[in-house]
Amino acid sequence: MQDDPKTLVSTEWLHAHLKDPDLRILDGSYYLPQMGRDPRAGLRPGHIPGSKNVCFKDLLNADQTMKNPVEIRQIFEAAGVDFNKPAITTCGSGVTAAVLSLGLERIGKTDHSLYDGSWSEWGMFPTVPVATGDA
Repeated sequence: MQDDPKTLVSTEWLHAHLKDPDLRILDGSYYLPQMGRDPRAGLRPGHIPGSKNVCFKDLLNADQTMKNPVEIRQIFEAAGVDFNKPAITTCGSGVTAAVLSLGLERIGKTDHSLYDGSWSEWGMFPTVPVATGDA
């Protein structure tokens, strides 16, 4: 995969930029095996260090439509998201991370990219760090 930090990043790119203080990693997972519980086969328990959990379901109404931009912004703010820094969205497999990306777009934040490998990929690599506990 060719990295374009304006849209999509790879494991290698994220690993190289993991300690960048100007980067925010947002994990949209609902079920959190990456928190150290019930890891999938072949994956280490944990999550990407420094990631903040913003469950994708929190951005949705009961009828599965997306909440309005004011509510979405409040959800991201409650999770401690700094809107002045670029964001990388991730999750368990890369699918629900797209919901976070859409939510960011809906509130006018355009400096974000998606890590489509997400935990399914990150958790396989023994050479990248993992964290456990709250995300």
